[in-house]
Amino acid sequence: MKRVGRWTWMLLTLLLLLCASVLAADEKTYIELDETVEAVLTNSDRMNFYLDIPVDGMRMLVDWQSEETCNIYISGKTYDSANTTNAGGNTVLGVQKAGEYTVTVYDNSLKQGETRTVRFMLREYKNDAQEPNDVTPTELHDGDAISFTLDGGDRDQFAFTTTKPGQDIALTFGGFYYADRTSFKLSGIGTSYTIDGNGTVFLHAGEPGSISIFSLHVLHVRRRRNFAFHGDSSAGRR
Repeated sequence: MKRVGRWTWMLLTLLLLLCASVLAADEKTYIELDETVEAVLTNSDRMNFYLDIPVDGMRMLVDWQSEETCNIYISGKTYDSANTTNAGGNTVLGVQKAGEYTVTVYDNSLKQGETRTVRFMLREYKNDAQEPNDVTPTELHDGDAISFTLDGGDRDQFAFTTTKPGQDIALTFGGFYYADRTSFKLSGIGTSYTIDGNGTVFLHAGEPGSISIFSLHVLHVRRRRNFAFHGDSSAGRR
């Protein structure tokens, strides 16, 4: 009986060790904004960190706290729910909806046996006063003058409520300079414009009381750029 009991005890111990290893492998490491995160990488490592995003459309700047850096990206439950872009030479992580996301760091340039220690912090990134409005539109009113900034991966959305049927909304854009090669796209409300210079475009709204949404996103920009527009619903189409 002692012999059987001893083997049973050994098997139980082995099972417990295996279960502990599985649980440790599946354990999630959660991080927060404005918190320094450290990762020790080898050539085969892809380290995952988990981050709860509280706001739709949030963008986060990767602030490296160490001289050494590595590859980093963010992913969600679907392919298009998160994106990793470059804004003015900085890495920016963006999400569509609030929720849990995975931040992955890795470095394929390391050779066998090499390690690299990196430290980084994620900070909320707002390039203008309207952010975050990549998903939730900024509400506009007649006569509003808005300054906005576009950079890589940014999509600014705006909305207005019509007061008259067949209402024309005139949007006058400024901020372009001579020989500027910057351009961005205005889309929505059944129309699409390429904005590549100062001037006025017209949007034809729907029935009174309906909410119309349009978005602006970069087509070509060499660096972060500031623009402005003025909305006027009383202007007739010329």
